[in-house]
Amino acid sequence: MKRIAILLILMLTVSSCCFAEFSADELKKQGIALYSQNDISGAYKIFLNLDEASRDSEIYLLMGNILQDQNGPIEAIYHFQKAIELDKKNYKAYYNLGNMYLEDNKLNSAISNYQKAIKYKPDFAYAYYNLGICEYKLFDYKNAKKHFVKAMTKKPTEPDFYYNLSLTYTKLGNNEKAKEAMDVYTKLKNEQI
Repeated sequence: MKRIAILLILMLTVSSCCFAEFSADELKKQGIALYSQNDISGAYKIFLNLDEASRDSEIYLLMGNILQDQNGPIEAIYHFQKAIELDKKNYKAYYNLGNMYLEDNKLNSAISNYQKAIKYKPDFAYAYYNLGICEYKLFDYKNAKKHFVKAMTKKPTEPDFYYNLSLTYTKLGNNEKAKEAMDVYTKLKNEQI
């Protein structure tokens, strides 16, 4: 009788573990679906119900995105760092972490994170662009120019890249190039209207 009871308890334990895992996977899928449908609060509630062991890099990234949008910078940074801890190549987490540091004017930390984002996604135009923004703020106009140009080669239709390149050329004393970049900016902005 004891053997049957022990066997029954063992079977229930194994089946509940499998169910809990399945349940966590289903919760992740549901949370991601809500996030992609822009039901941010619904997605966040589901992500919070996942135990930490069930959260992967993507979930931490999405939680960080939500907190970043809701002005929870400290919590957002924590979640981006957890995403990176779980996946060292999560370029989006590095990029978003860089954005948090840029917003807080911690430019060297931002630069470091943008460089890592570029390392894992070399064609990431916005990481080059934000790297250029940081360098511009640090008065490193030569490198800012280099990164704005690199961003433009990756995504030539983004007007802001040309606008900031124009400002940078002005700082470098090259007014002709500044005007050319501003003309492209104006043209692209007019096409968006």
